[in-house]
Amino acid sequence: MYELIEVKRNEIFTTSKIIAEGTNNQHESIIAIIQKYESDFSEFGRLRFSDLKSGNPKGGRPEKVYYLNEEQATLLITYLRNNEIVRKFKKNLVHQFYQMRRFLLERQSKAWVETREASKANRLKETDVIKLLTEYAKNQGSMHPDKLYVVYGLFVLKTRKVNNKPLSADINLGASDVGAIPASSKGAANGVAELDASGKVPAAQLPSYVDDVIEGYVSGDKLYKEAAHTTQITCESGKIYVDLATNKTYRWSGTALAEISASLAIGTTASTAGRGDWTKAAYDHSQAVHAPADAEKNVQSDWSVTDANSDAFIKNKPTSLPANGGNAATVNNHSVNADVPANAKFTDTTYAVFKGATASAAGGQGLVPAPAAGGQDKYLAGDGTFKDLPTDSAITIAEIDALFA
Repeated sequence: MYELIEVKRNEIFTTSKIIAEGTNNQHESIIAIIQKYESDFSEFGRLRFSDLKSGNPKGGRPEKVYYLNEEQATLLITYLRNNEIVRKFKKNLVHQFYQMRRFLLERQSKAWVETREASKANRLKETDVIKLLTEYAKNQGSMHPDKLYVVYGLFVLKTRKVNNKPLSADINLGASDVGAIPASSKGAANGVAELDASGKVPAAQLPSYVDDVIEGYVSGDKLYKEAAHTTQITCESGKIYVDLATNKTYRWSGTALAEISASLAIGTTASTAGRGDWTKAAYDHSQAVHAPADAEKNVQSDWSVTDANSDAFIKNKPTSLPANGGNAATVNNHSVNADVPANAKFTDTTYAVFKGATASAAGGQGLVPAPAAGGQDKYLAGDGTFKDLPTDSAITIAEIDALFA
């Protein structure tokens, strides 16, 4: 009947494992929530736990199980995502807490305790007497000595009293006669909650925190029933609101919805956080001596390189250079069309020295060799040397004139 709760020393509690199983969650996830919000749970009493042995026959680490009172269990459920399984479990848990709390209160009433103790004492005496009568009946030859129990029971009904009212006739007992709660207290303030046809406490009589997780659609700091944001839900403090469109959770600040622990996604955009290993790698890189990411290797430029993808390539270099290094209108400080004819040709051609002929080989053209000082009267011979004019065959002027006559 009370499979969701336990009682020890008149204290009612449930466990983190029971909640995990009842809400279809991993026990490790439930433990993580309790440890994350440990200070919240401690506000409702000391947070107790025990380490249970592993159920694995091969052994293993002990399993930590938390023991939660009614307030702590209710708080834990509000931190879970609300769905049909969680909602159903929550109602069953509240119902069992209520039933057990009521039972313990009845056990503590003076009338209940006194009646229980008196009944136990009287029953022991009655049993002893019936045993003696049974033995006596056997000794006297009775065929049905056990029937004495039935006879004695009928006799008791006629002679015993309940709250000083004899049982010899029909009696009417009020709530005060048996320590019961008056019917007028059902569903009333400072009274007790009722049960519906399914044996559960009606939602109208449950504490507000039982259904304090409300789902809807958030828009403009308000909550709506529909995704189209048509019907607004009136928000209030002390409840948690879940946006079905984004699965984000909110609380009511008094004027607007405020996100609880804003969600943080891992990614590479401006609205996300980077992975921890990436961040560490970037930090380590920044602390080490290194060249800029866009640095290039120092390469000696080469005029003759024509590959534009080569680091040695010289971009936008001229195809030729004028003699003065850049001014095509002048050459060695001489201006074209001034002291240099416009059709003058410049060349870097060089010539060899004149080569004289021999008896067996022809000579070659070239620059005339420079005559030495004092050789003004000499002539250049075919062998390439300057020679004196011959004196052994003089010719007269008349003979010369005759040659040109």
